[in-house]
Amino acid sequence: MGLKDYKNFKGFLNLDIKINKKIIIKPISKIKNYKQLEKFVYNLIKEYTKNSKETLPNSLIIPSKDYYGFKNSSIKIKTEDLENEFKKIVGKDFKVLDLIYSNKEENEKYGINTNRYVLYRYSKDNLEIKVDYLILSNPDYFPDYFNDFETSQIMFGRFSSIIIEKPEPIIYFDYYNFILLVIE
Repeated sequence: MGLKDYKNFKGFLNLDIKINKKIIIKPISKIKNYKQLEKFVYNLIKEYTKNSKETLPNSLIIPSKDYYGFKNSSIKIKTEDLENEFKKIVGKDFKVLDLIYSNKEENEKYGINTNRYVLYRYSKDNLEIKVDYLILSNPDYFPDYFNDFETSQIMFGRFSSIIIEKPEPIIYFDYYNFILLVIE
């Protein structure tokens, strides 16, 4: 069961959209002070708005190791500070979320092989996911022949993926080195 080659299956982290490889040069949880955090958020939003035709983001996905690095760090800056810095510029509905598949070690089989950060605008007009369901016909209720009609016992399943209506409000930021999670 499953795919032989996950690299050709498009999901939220491997779409054909813009990838910035220059802005994130270390894990975000390693930012040392509020001035650096402010500059970092400004640079992310500046790059995002160039790509998105001035649409503002409302979500940032970061690798789980980086997300939990905030909680285990002796540095004062926390995920709430990162979220609040974004909220100052883009509005109060901004969220910072973690995703295990954004970790380099978890996404190698999908052909990503990097720590992937995703800044995007979540809206029902832009992102959609269709979840297929399983249909099982019970042979006790539906025999192979029913009222002179031939029937089949049908079962199906498919992989579900995200459907992107507009790719512009999504940008990837990649950081290639491993993120070391140190629990203090």
